[in-house]
Amino acid sequence: LAIVISQYLPQTVFGQFNGITTYTIDSAFLPDFANKLLAIDTYNNCYYFSFYKRLVMTNPNTKTFVVMDSTSTGMHSNNLNHLVVDGKQNLWVSTKDKGAFRYDGNTWINYNTANAPLLSNNIIYIATNDTSVWFCDMNGVAILHNNTWTRWSTNNTGMATNSLSSIAFGNSGTIWFGSNK
Repeated sequence: LAIVISQYLPQTVFGQFNGITTYTIDSAFLPDFANKLLAIDTYNNCYYFSFYKRLVMTNPNTKTFVVMDSTSTGMHSNNLNHLVVDGKQNLWVSTKDKGAFRYDGNTWINYNTANAPLLSNNIIYIATNDTSVWFCDMNGVAILHNNTWTRWSTNNTGMATNSLSSIAFGNSGTIWFGSNK
């Protein structure tokens, strides 16, 4: 499924790569224009951050949307950095000030420096692989694996810098970190 959400065009186009199915939804359908499209779950829910610092879930099949912000959910921040959907269809959202949130479709759970061994409440990037959730910040990476936390930094690994901005997982188990340093 290819999805284009443009900050310049007053429409969102949903379609398949082979061009067979295309939906055009005008701006009246969406609560406000998208800043970034970041994740799609297996239920075809599309999650994006809006210009108004809100998380929006929209579904092209049902032509519905839900605004998920600090006033309508258990997510206590509108300062959003990144999001990802894991293999169990949990939505993970990282914030600039409140750590990270997990949404299982019913409940929001907050992970922050007060209740989890995160290195910072400013989580720059969040990623998942088959078994773990990875939280990048300017102090390294925290990893949640089967309810056990591990922290990696220049102090306990061979990483060149703690200032991490992204993660990618290679096919052979290789883990790639991006940095602006």
